[in-house]
Amino acid sequence: MWPPPALVVAAPALGIQGAFSNVLLTIVDVEEDRRAGSRTLPVRRGVQVSVGVLAVLAAAAYGLAGLTPRPWGGLLPSSSPSCCWAG
Repeated sequence: MWPPPALVVAAPALGIQGAFSNVLLTIVDVEEDRRAGSRTLPVRRGVQVSVGVLAVLAAAAYGLAGLTPRPWGGLLPSSSPSCCWAG
């Protein structure tokens, strides 16, 4: 079956993570971007709105990642095989 079910869920999570990284890095450069005429989200809407967008993107990425099927079965990391845990 193409694409594999894990990829259908994981790919959007990785795309959202990329968007998160982009917004995060533009918050750091907001004054420089404003002077350069870049129309990034923090320049257009402000840092406070951008931080809210970061929270939504993080929740979406982690939510999708938690739904990604694991090869050992189960959905959450706590269902990982005991062979991988020291103790």
